[in-house]
Amino acid sequence: QKLAQYCLGNAIEFVTVDMDPHNTHNARAAFERMGAPFEAVTMKGEDYLRARQEPIDLLFLDAYDFDHGMHSELRQSRYVKFIGSRIDEQACHRMHLECAESAVRLLSAAGLVCVDDTWLENDAWAAKGTLAVPYLLANGFEVLEARNRAAVLARRDESGS
Repeated sequence: QKLAQYCLGNAIEFVTVDMDPHNTHNARAAFERMGAPFEAVTMKGEDYLRARQEPIDLLFLDAYDFDHGMHSELRQSRYVKFIGSRIDEQACHRMHLECAESAVRLLSAAGLVCVDDTWLENDAWAAKGTLAVPYLLANGFEVLEARNRAAVLARRDESGS
C-alpha cells in the first residue's frame, strides 16, 4: 500500500500482481478508497511478466515464498489451492529466475528491480534471489543497494560516464 500511495502522489502507473484472488480483491478495494486508477491482476507473476509487452520502470519481486519452515497452514493451503503444492524452496528459486529473465527484456534503460527477501550468505545470494540475482548480474545489472534482506539492481552504465 505504501508503494501505491507513493505512485499515486507522483503520478506513476502502478500494477500489483498476485496469484491469490483474495489479495487482488483487497488491493482493488484499497485502490478504490485511495481514488487510485491502479490495476490489481490475479495471475502468477512469472506468467504476467512473460505476457507483458510494455516496459517497466520498477519491478518489485516479492512473490513465491521461500521455505523458512514457519509458514502457517493457512498460507500453505493458499499455495496448494492456487499452485497445486505447498511452498517449495526450489520452486521459489525457479519462479524468481523466470521473473528475472523477463526483467532483462522489460525493464526500461533506467529501470530498477528490487528482489525482496534475499541476502548474501557466504558470498552467495540466498532465499528469493538465489538464482535471480546471479542471473541479473550476469546479464548487465549491478547491485545498487543490498540491505534489510532486499537487493536493488539496475542496468550497468556501459558508457563509462
